[in-house]
Amino acid sequence: MKPRRWIGQERFSGKPRGSAIGLCILLSLAMLAPVTAQSETASPASPAIPAELAGIAGVTGDMSNEDLVALATEVTDQQRLDDAATILIHVARKDPKNYRALEQLGVVYERQMARARANTADPNAKTQAETYETYAVNAYLDAAQQAYEAENYAKAERLCDRIFILQPANTRVQLILARIFASTERSVQASQHYQNYIKSRDGRQDTSARLELARIYRAMRQNYQALAILTEARDLDSENIEVLLELSQAYYERRMFQQAMQTAEDVLRKASNDPRCYDNMAFLLIQQNQVREAAEYSRRAIELARTRVFNNPENTREITSLYGYYDRYRRTLARLLDAKQDDLALRIDLARVVVEQADINNSMTLRNALSLLDQAGPEARDNIKLLETKANIQHLLKLPQTAETARRLLRLDPNNVVARRILQAGPILEETPTTGAGGSGQDPEK
Repeated sequence: MKPRRWIGQERFSGKPRGSAIGLCILLSLAMLAPVTAQSETASPASPAIPAELAGIAGVTGDMSNEDLVALATEVTDQQRLDDAATILIHVARKDPKNYRALEQLGVVYERQMARARANTADPNAKTQAETYETYAVNAYLDAAQQAYEAENYAKAERLCDRIFILQPANTRVQLILARIFASTERSVQASQHYQNYIKSRDGRQDTSARLELARIYRAMRQNYQALAILTEARDLDSENIEVLLELSQAYYERRMFQQAMQTAEDVLRKASNDPRCYDNMAFLLIQQNQVREAAEYSRRAIELARTRVFNNPENTREITSLYGYYDRYRRTLARLLDAKQDDLALRIDLARVVVEQADINNSMTLRNALSLLDQAGPEARDNIKLLETKANIQHLLKLPQTAETARRLLRLDPNNVVARRILQAGPILEETPTTGAGGSGQDPEK
């Protein structure tokens, strides 16, 4: 039987945006059987049921995505494969990161593939089976990528194994597996899969994959291989700041100091507002015992990074980077002070930097605690103890959402002491995590 067009296809507006999910859904829509004419004309059982799910037995308007995936699994076992695919496509459109839905969609396509192969009377059966196989692989690739991003590495690896069973020569799965192995400290296996991917048609022009492989080589102290792969990456994209920074470090590790400095100066010209470029220069100058010059570059890295944190205080990666810049600056000032113990201004600067770095460390610790609370399941949403702890941490961090958490506490517990104390303390004004000793709390550029 020829694959039929899904009636909801014209309503789908998703487009691929650099990940496999867009491609998978677009391909999937073409394979779905249409909802029956009866479901198009009949009144839905509940107005809350999405139009594309109307008429599918078992669907109710109050179902969560998890409920729908569970129903789709049951429907798959009942061999209602078109209904199962329709449900799973609906979930994937609402929640593109739902790797459970994407995995089950792959299962559905595998069964449709098997059904097509078994239909020996149809002269188009082989073509249909191959098409369903492609769709199954795309769904599994999407699921593996999303499971990897959710740090469910075991699930992602199992999905990759499934892809290899269906398509042993698939190259996109090589990249996902490489990243899984890199994230689980299996560097040798990771490097092998990166090499396989880079040699393929898909990976031939992939600068990011080469950068990731180079970092693995550097971590393994395979400096010659790192330099070679970074040179390839630079040839592919000579404006890539991350590649140039990594290349500068690789030159240094190969004791090619002149090339390291030339690359560092080049990247600084290309990205004069990037704190990483100044921190890289500081590192190289310290290695050449130019400590005072290094301190100036290190100080500039902190200034730029503080501005970034001020503009985006929720970005934990920027905060972590800022902590690293402070660490280099602190050690640089300490070396200067060792050589000039009577420099009072330098001693005061070092003390201020120590306090500011401690302030950032405290902020990072509190944000980690807040992240732990945010990862609690939906059933803990209205837990009084959790909300009290969350409100206290937000208050210490001076986050603007503190007041909303406190008000939510009062709605659940009108006499809550923690909420009343926080709200009585006055409005919350957000500030950067670097406004401890020596910080004014104002925009660092002003």
